[in-house]
Amino acid sequence: MGVFAYYDTDTEAIVYHVLPSPEDDDISGTTIQSDELPGYFIIHHGRQQPASDNAPKWFPSDNIRRHILRYLVSKTLLGGHYSGPIKDMLTPLDGRVRQALDIGTRTGTWIQGLASEFPHARFRSLDIVPMMPHVPRHNIVFEVYDFTQGLRLEEESQDVVFLNIVLEMH
Repeated sequence: MGVFAYYDTDTEAIVYHVLPSPEDDDISGTTIQSDELPGYFIIHHGRQQPASDNAPKWFPSDNIRRHILRYLVSKTLLGGHYSGPIKDMLTPLDGRVRQALDIGTRTGTWIQGLASEFPHARFRSLDIVPMMPHVPRHNIVFEVYDFTQGLRLEEESQDVVFLNIVLEMH
């Protein structure tokens, strides 16, 4: 069952559009009002979760917290922000400033961590839509455009490329 929240100007409140599961006989969706919310959702640790016991959730339902939790799990499993030769690739070489590109930045947690760890490197963050405001840093440039149509970068201008967007593909 899919649930979508939106602001209803008629009722001046948040309403939830509930799409039935495939095995339901009734193919129309149902809109629930805010006062019906407790039947569909519960608040657990300050976050809305499905009330149904049939909906397993290992990650938070809201995207921002889910992305941050995925980052923290990855960081714990890797023992840091990265694995492999990233440190060597971002170490200055003959006075040249190293460049790193993050495609599909989402919350920006990864690029913020690396920019802090490697203040001498320059980071470029690309995303199709801005997910949230990012903390400004002297060594990060945040860009928003449809990079699936091509990158606006010079060939071979990046020393490290992180494909954050790959972690979201199904």
